[in-house]
Amino acid sequence: MNLKFVFFSLCVVTSFSVGARGLVSLEGDQSWQSRNEARIPNATGTLFSLSDFSKGPFTTGRVYVGYTWNNKHELRGLYAPLSVEVNGRFANAVNYQGETFASGVNTTGFYKFNSYRLTYAYHIVTGKQKEK
Repeated sequence: MNLKFVFFSLCVVTSFSVGARGLVSLEGDQSWQSRNEARIPNATGTLFSLSDFSKGPFTTGRVYVGYTWNNKHELRGLYAPLSVEVNGRFANAVNYQGETFASGVNTTGFYKFNSYRLTYAYHIVTGKQKEK
């Protein structure tokens, strides 16, 4: 069984508190690409699109954690990996990074865009202050 599918099924959106101040969120997603064009080098390379090989869906997920202290300070972290591997055949020869890929030959393309984020927030007005 595909491990990514199992991950997606278990954590489509699963969040739980860690004590009164912590949060962990696991999210699964199905992503599609409508446009994913590349040309390297820009002057002499051939413009092509990986979405011509496959538009998806691709299983993805992300992990979000947060911790709040003193009702004013919050630290949040996000890890969202995205890797897509597609297989197909170019209709015409493609020149990419100085290498030529012939038309009609099985070709594998790989796209990777991982996102990492660390955020600190200082809350000037908290929920308890709003109620007063």
